Amino acid sequence: MSLRRSERIRNLKTNDLFKDIIFSFTPGASPTSFLESKITNEGGKIQKTYTKKVNYLIALKVELAESKLNSKIKNALDNPDCKVVSSDFIDECLRTSKICDAEKFLLKPFSDEDKKTYPPVISKKKSTSGKKNTKKGKEKEKDDDKEEEEEEEEEKNKKVTGKRKRATTKKEDKEEVKKEAKSKKEVKDEVKKEVKKEVKKKGKKANDDDDPMDVDDNKKDEEKEEEEEEEEVIVKEIRKGRTVVDPNVPNSKDYHVLDEGDDIYDAILNQTNISSNNNKFYNLQVLKKDNTNSYFFWTRWGRVGEKGQFKLLNCSGKDNAINLFKIKFRDKTGNSWDNRKNFEKKAKKYFLLERDYGVAEEEDSNENKKAKTEEKIDIPDSQLDEKVQDIIKLIFDISLMEKEMAEIGYNAKKMPLGKLTKEHIKKSFSVLQKLDSELNKKTPKPSVLSDLTSEFYTIIPHDFGRTRPPVINTKILLKKKLEMVESLADIEIATTILKNQKVEITENPIDTNYKSLHCNLAPLDDKSDEYKMIEMYVKNTHGKTHSWYDLEIGQVYTIEREGEKERFLGYKYPDKKRKLLWHGSRLTNFVGILSQGLRIAPPEAPVTGYMFGKGVYFADMVSKSANYCCASNNIGLMLLCEVMTGEENELINANYHADELVEKNAKDSTKGCGKMAPDPTKSGYTEDGIEVPYGPAMDVESKDSLSLMYNEFIVYNVAQIRMRYLIKMKFTKPKK
Repeated sequence: MSLRRSERIRNLKTNDLFKDIIFSFTPGASPTSFLESKITNEGGKIQKTYTKKVNYLIALKVELAESKLNSKIKNALDNPDCKVVSSDFIDECLRTSKICDAEKFLLKPFSDEDKKTYPPVISKKKSTSGKKNTKKGKEKEKDDDKEEEEEEEEEKNKKVTGKRKRATTKKEDKEEVKKEAKSKKEVKDEVKKEVKKEVKKKGKKANDDDDPMDVDDNKKDEEKEEEEEEEEVIVKEIRKGRTVVDPNVPNSKDYHVLDEGDDIYDAILNQTNISSNNNKFYNLQVLKKDNTNSYFFWTRWGRVGEKGQFKLLNCSGKDNAINLFKIKFRDKTGNSWDNRKNFEKKAKKYFLLERDYGVAEEEDSNENKKAKTEEKIDIPDSQLDEKVQDIIKLIFDISLMEKEMAEIGYNAKKMPLGKLTKEHIKKSFSVLQKLDSELNKKTPKPSVLSDLTSEFYTIIPHDFGRTRPPVINTKILLKKKLEMVESLADIEIATTILKNQKVEITENPIDTNYKSLHCNLAPLDDKSDEYKMIEMYVKNTHGKTHSWYDLEIGQVYTIEREGEKERFLGYKYPDKKRKLLWHGSRLTNFVGILSQGLRIAPPEAPVTGYMFGKGVYFADMVSKSANYCCASNNIGLMLLCEVMTGEENELINANYHADELVEKNAKDSTKGCGKMAPDPTKSGYTEDGIEVPYGPAMDVESKDSLSLMYNEFIVYNVAQIRMRYLIKMKFTKPKK
């Protein structure tokens, strides 16, 4: 359980490496969401626009060319209190856990003549000039689209390695390109033919080194483009129908995604290949310009977590746009768009990220939906107790869910939490099960682990920035990913509830969310005997090895989940021993827990992730369960459940098949015996006979060598569980 402890330490301690430090970034050095979370987790701030308060401006070397200095860089250079440095400065600070000497990473202006020795900045538009790639080992023949994609990957990887090599571009000889195309797949020939048709229709001459799929109608001179990037305007997603237009589409508000019955011409593709350090996406959409008969084919691609490059092609009509979409989809995935319901992942091809589009809507996005509704009627006041309102707002906070998932690597921009499907989660569990099987072999094959890890990251997008995606090659890493998928399963429940809300607001949305839980929550009086009992339980059962934080009760709620009491009382052993035990979980999981109860891992989940088999785990030491809360802003939620432990099968070591032993030995539950536990002679009992093990923690005398520090109780039938109290817990610094 050392993973749990170290993981919680990272979450609970106050990180202040970058405390009171303000960073800003140039357009070329814009940070990934992964890097942003690293900075903010260490107490730093990121400011989009430059002011004199900025301490460090992060830039690329090539942006310091004297003729290309933008206002942000000029102002920073003129400010003696601000240092212009490369991103290596942040990496070194994080690596050494201290603020490094910035002098080693300072960037200074240089002449245009010097600039020739540095690789160009990756821009939105592809360079239309340059020499052929001379890098050894590269394939000489590449189709246009693949070359652009690999070129972008290669260019950006050079920034990391620092290698100064020439950028690659297309063949300058048009006849040579035609000759190469003959040896390509039929599908790629078809794409080129369609593109050439469009170029001819527009009456434009296709230059030898032009890309006919590049956007033509938004050309800007370099200075204006830099100024616009400097403004860093936040683009909002526009929903018209069942999905949103990619916000990177120029003037995206003027378009909508083509939606015809079962066909929504919108695809997000993902591919991770660890051996090649690939972690990339490819997005496709057929767009129709509002109130016109103009159709466009949109593509955007790049590394996960980054904006990437894009193309917008003006098509001759709807059929032409759909045809291009289908051809590109087959080219990238190896699957037919018309048969995507039977999608199969192909080697070295992209994977289609399945999304739940929900029911057809005529409204815009949630923001617009809310605005429209507010124009018609005022939102009624909530009828709930204010303390209940607080907890409902907390557990339904989507931004908090996204933040928590980002901290453990999940990329919500590529796969929005509201688009997750049960099938998607099931597939990820299955891949983890395959990884588990390989890790259980005497000699796991690194190539198999790498391929399966790539498959997992392809299904569940991760943002690793520019670092190589780590191979899941240990049980510890496997368990971390298992916890991530379990959290995503609970988030899927929450987002489904939110999506199913009606547009017409007849009651406060907080009340609607509360009712969707089918669970009665009532604040507990802090003067009551029940409250005092819980206070004692918290005070007496904080493990001595969990000394890096203290726990303070914020609010207690009684719980009565619909149907749970009847199920519990109707269980076949109603006269068995019952205990009031702790259960901790992430904030993101509580909509799922309160609405569907505590659940056992699905069959497709690997058994290795559970020390005593697939069941629901509890503890009699509060801090043992608190470590699983992953507190956010020092707040975590915990449960006290009435658990029918009955006859306990006691084990002194982990056993992944403990559930089978319980059945074999005719027991009711498993007890993993710990070295420290509440004094059993000081337990209390509720009026209805539930044992409350709130005695002071003490060392356990045992003739056996116990491997666990604290007790764990596991049941394998959810009918043995009845949730009784929900506790909002404050995680504080220990009192000296």
